[in-house]
Amino acid sequence: MNNVSLMNCTSLVCAVSLGILGCSSNGQVDLGTTAKTGEKLSDYVAVWDGHAEAHQYSSGSDRFRLSVTAEGDGVLELGEVAEAVPATSATDPVPGKWPAPAFTGSPLFEGFSYPINDAQVEASRLTLRISYVAPYADWCALQTPVASGSDYFCGPAEFSGDLHGHCTDGSDQPVDCGALALCRGGVCACTSSSCEVTAPEVLPNQLDATLEDGGDTLTGTFVDAGDQRYTVRLTRQAN
Repeated sequence: MNNVSLMNCTSLVCAVSLGILGCSSNGQVDLGTTAKTGEKLSDYVAVWDGHAEAHQYSSGSDRFRLSVTAEGDGVLELGEVAEAVPATSATDPVPGKWPAPAFTGSPLFEGFSYPINDAQVEASRLTLRISYVAPYADWCALQTPVASGSDYFCGPAEFSGDLHGHCTDGSDQPVDCGALALCRGGVCACTSSSCEVTAPEVLPNQLDATLEDGGDTLTGTFVDAGDQRYTVRLTRQAN
């Protein structure tokens, strides 16, 4: 057999000597396609679809979907209900048709694409945060600021409520308790000129996940409201 150098190998010798490493036409060894190790953010850039293990959302669905971009953003969606309609009026009794949170630890809603924040990788683990006040962004932006001492809120300056879900303003006129909870419960933040939803960093949820099966599976723990934790198992979708 003729002597063949490694840097100028034929296809046959490359196949025998280098196995899956391969050989390039310019004499440089081509490593070919390798499994994604999860050491960098680009390994996670994909659309992921799967389920929450031993957990169901309000519709009874356990579906969990996530997309991650090269910039570290993307969206998260839960369940399989129809996409909710954004608020178009400041007087919508239930903003965007989502129930108002009784407290800031309310769970994520189905039917809404939650923007993800601060996706990053450390020790081959993907972490990211999701704000569960995001569905109220449209509604908060439609509100009129009301002065209350040195602060500003939306909703009536004076109000009262009872344990039966009946709320009134300072003139004893009925007001929507859900809207009042958003305005006074830390979901909408107002200045003298405008209102907006509180910053996503204030109320984060978090996914902590790792790649498996050569990068085709993403498995991790998701922290929902009230520090409720459950496992999610997702599969990389074809482009």
